[in-house]
Amino acid sequence: MSAHPFKNYLRTSRKGLGLDQRHLADILGLRSMSRISAMENGLALPTVRECIVFQLLFNRSFEELWPHVALEVEVVTEANVRRLVIEPEKRMRVSERKRIRANIIRANLESLLRRLSTEHEAHGI
Repeated sequence: MSAHPFKNYLRTSRKGLGLDQRHLADILGLRSMSRISAMENGLALPTVRECIVFQLLFNRSFEELWPHVALEVEVVTEANVRRLVIEPEKRMRVSERKRIRANIIRANLESLLRRLSTEHEAHGI
């Protein structure tokens, strides 16, 4: 997830509000402007806390501030959920699969025994 698309927005939005890096650092509770500079130069991504502050400060949703991140998370999450729904057995641990298979085999064998017993009784065996 690249910081690049956000870096230009951060600098432009900060300046649009008439803030310099020192002001933004103060709002974020930072001691220096180096973190602001790193984000504006694409060298760092904001923390969750900083994301929330930027949402409040710039009056924009997460999806508006970081559309590429939001889309990537949405696509990956959908794929993961789809895989769990469509292929649940593949996601189970080996021990779970073995237990389920053993239960199926036992149920099939018990059914076979019941059927054979019924047939034997019918033939007087």
